[in-house]
Amino acid sequence: MLVICNGMYRSGSTLQYNICRSLVGKGEGFFEGNQLFNSQDQFLEWSKDPLFHVIKIHNFSPKAVEMSLNGSVKICYIYRDIRDVAASLKNKDKVNDQALITTLDAAIETYHKIKHVPNVLI
Repeated sequence: MLVICNGMYRSGSTLQYNICRSLVGKGEGFFEGNQLFNSQDQFLEWSKDPLFHVIKIHNFSPKAVEMSLNGSVKICYIYRDIRDVAASLKNKDKVNDQALITTLDAAIETYHKIKHVPNVLI
């Protein structure tokens, strides 16, 4: 089984990933959204394995949602008050205003998409 830990930047997604991998299976690491299914053979293999393989992503992945709907993937999603995300990004990553707005817009868009997906643990 493939378990995808997904969440906003600076929302506790690394903690979520670490807890999930320590409780249910083997941690396979962080993947960028665009590389998530470039290695589709590996993810399909993990989704069919009885052992839980846990990965972490930040971006919304329609392919992950599709796999979740057919039962081959479980998705855990974490979010945080968007004002806290903004403050944390400004303090830790020193992002400029335009990059901050772009990142926050993407995080809000993902939140609104994923909250309507059935079988997602939020």
